[in-house]
Amino acid sequence: MSGETDRPTHSPFGLSLIVFAAGACLMCFEIIGAMTVAPYFGSTVYVWGSVLVVFMGALSLGYVLGGRVADVRPDVRLLSLLAVGAGLLVMISPLIGPAVCGLLLRVDAGVVVNRFRPLLAIAILFFLPSMLLGMITPIAIRVASTALASVGRVVGRLYALNAVGSVVGTLIATFVLGVLFGNRAILIGCGLTLGLVGLACMYLQRNIARAGPPVSHPHIRKAPDEAGAAVPGLRPLVFVCGMVLMSLQVIGGAQIAPYFGSTVFVWGSVITVFLVALAVGYRLGGRIADRWPTMRALATVVVAAGIAILVVPIIAPALCGALLRTAPGQQINVLRPLVASLALYAVPIGLLAMVAPFAVRLGTRRVGGVGGVAGRFYALSTLGNVAGVFLATFVLISAVGRTGLFEWAGFTAVLAAALALCIYERKRTDGQPPVLVSVVLLVAVGLLAFRAPKPPILPLVDRSRERSVGIVEAEDGGRWHLIEHIQARPPYHSLRRVIARRDSPYHHMAVIENAAVTQTVLGPEAFRADQVRLVGGEWRPVTPREALRPAGPGHYRDLRFDQYTQSSVMLDSAARRLHQPYTSGTLYSTMLHLPFVLNRDIRTVLVIGGGGGVVPMIFREHYAERGIRIDAVEIDPEVVRVAREFFGLVEDEQLRVHVRDGRMFVHNADDRYDLIILDAYTAGGRIPFHLTTREFIAECGDLLTDDGLLLMNVISALDGPRSKLFRAEYKTFREVFGPDRVYVFPRDGRREMRDRTQNVMLVVTGRATDRRLSKQEVVRRADREVRAGRIELRDVAYYARQMLTTADLAGIPLDDVPVLTDDYAPVDFMVVPLEE
Repeated sequence: MSGETDRPTHSPFGLSLIVFAAGACLMCFEIIGAMTVAPYFGSTVYVWGSVLVVFMGALSLGYVLGGRVADVRPDVRLLSLLAVGAGLLVMISPLIGPAVCGLLLRVDAGVVVNRFRPLLAIAILFFLPSMLLGMITPIAIRVASTALASVGRVVGRLYALNAVGSVVGTLIATFVLGVLFGNRAILIGCGLTLGLVGLACMYLQRNIARAGPPVSHPHIRKAPDEAGAAVPGLRPLVFVCGMVLMSLQVIGGAQIAPYFGSTVFVWGSVITVFLVALAVGYRLGGRIADRWPTMRALATVVVAAGIAILVVPIIAPALCGALLRTAPGQQINVLRPLVASLALYAVPIGLLAMVAPFAVRLGTRRVGGVGGVAGRFYALSTLGNVAGVFLATFVLISAVGRTGLFEWAGFTAVLAAALALCIYERKRTDGQPPVLVSVVLLVAVGLLAFRAPKPPILPLVDRSRERSVGIVEAEDGGRWHLIEHIQARPPYHSLRRVIARRDSPYHHMAVIENAAVTQTVLGPEAFRADQVRLVGGEWRPVTPREALRPAGPGHYRDLRFDQYTQSSVMLDSAARRLHQPYTSGTLYSTMLHLPFVLNRDIRTVLVIGGGGGVVPMIFREHYAERGIRIDAVEIDPEVVRVAREFFGLVEDEQLRVHVRDGRMFVHNADDRYDLIILDAYTAGGRIPFHLTTREFIAECGDLLTDDGLLLMNVISALDGPRSKLFRAEYKTFREVFGPDRVYVFPRDGRREMRDRTQNVMLVVTGRATDRRLSKQEVVRRADREVRAGRIELRDVAYYARQMLTTADLAGIPLDDVPVLTDDYAPVDFMVVPLEE
């Protein structure tokens, strides 16, 4: 057979080693590279989209170039040179990265062009090494292929090995290296690893004959069609499957994050399962392709994948809810998202992974052209990945929601398979397109996708603590769930309803109203004599909460990010409009007024983490006579829209809202502020690391007036295993501002409560501060400000009494926690998901 040789052409171990290392190091420096640029350009979807575009675009080009080179000169030693070259470029990236990013930040070319600065920075730093690593696998496939009948197995094995390397790289970078080392050290280590692997493979290859024909052989140049004849319908199918696959990866973690948080454990679990499924799918796809190399077999695989995708939103809520009800514990917390990811995504991703090696086998006509065919098809699949990322992130999540994205992904996969098979059969002289079967299949799948009932991403009730016992129709026509709180002693009833659900690339949002069971809310036709009339006519006896707590009912509206309440406002007595005066429904928000105890002359405020806009709105109303001016910064435009629609956010000269990454706003701010509030750290592990570091805190300090104050809301314990985040942040604050300017106000400072997760406020006083105030002085000031009416919230005096004394602060152990920096800030490993 043309292009084959009887002599040994490569070291199997060396070939496997270099393919494995390429996958591991590529994934490792992709993760770390994204973290490297986040301190300069923020952590918006544009930045992460830029990372994916650069890496996938580089891989696509690398696949194509590698395929061309492989078919011309499949020399194993070239693999070593590619690995060494990529390693050198990776080692250079952390050395030039600060200069490149700093230079781009100083270039102001307008709002539209500025958005592309992170794309340019990532391309300068990581495009070339990613492209070189992308060339390795197609060349390796050509070197290892000796017979047409085994091409599928070779392709599947090597791409599976590359995917396994990616799994290892992801796990090591996320769970090991990220905890032990800084970003610069990890990137240099990746470069060294690639260099050493390249040299080792060159050593292993020293006594083995060179593979393949030289570049001058005429049949390589004159018969390209023999290498990979076009298969009708195959290329569009590969592209669409690549698009669907990456769309699933984008929303895979988002689908389970509402239940398990958005920590490194969740995303690490999802990425691990995806990569393992890819490895298994590559291997199985290659074997099946060699046994049944037909378009019908490939179409069947894609249809099965599409149906498996459609099942995910149907079973996900019940599965994740059941896992949440398992016994709590740190080990269980880590395993829950892994089990969920495995159950939900292993089958559809494994089936989609089978497409690429299948396509290479179908498109290969001789062994001498397998490198080019593999390179082209994997490049096409990767371009589909890029399209999937952009469509999912910037269009479909907001347009159709996460559940809708699963529906469209599954239906699109089945549609693409049916069309590809019809095109293929139609262009065959003896083929008969299966039109009728395809139409029936598409109708059935369409009904499953768009008509089958699907549970909401998050249920309205926590089944471990409460249950919905019926629907009640209020006098105004609105419907409420009647909730029985079964864990309370004695049990009681309340009302609850969801008035909106929204999805964005950052959050799954739900606007939920809670109300006490009163006649004012329901009307006399639905509630009388402690009985509620359910829809259907049944009267049910209830125990209203206000009967147990004589202080009176509380009606409030929550904004939830996943399963955690981010903002809350009180409603009027009928639970129909916002309460006047505008009142927060959360206790912690009162603590954000503590800086007004330390400085009564606050006029300008910056709030990073706008959320529902509750805190800025209350500041404006409570301190209007001071002429206060507030800038609120929120990264998610959908959150701002929800705040305007449901939480009464109104912008004017006193309150301006900026949709930006908080770090980018601080970096570009020209104003100085009397108070900066950092409140972008929600429960459930959503902690943007670049907003916790020494460099960012110092930038915030530079924006303060001489008497200005900086407040950070940290969700952590004060003592014990849950306290690492607070202690690391406190240590960072001390290094930047010195110990005398840092005050600590926990929500509950009692000894028996210090090992429990709570809101802890770190407050820094201005550079003009001449001395540190004692706890007694702070308490007296708080009492005086509240009595004088300059602070309207009386609980501020209570929280002032929770302040830690100098002796308390001196007893905080700091030796086992790091100062958080842009290079090293493992905050996800310091977060323990809330079990309440």
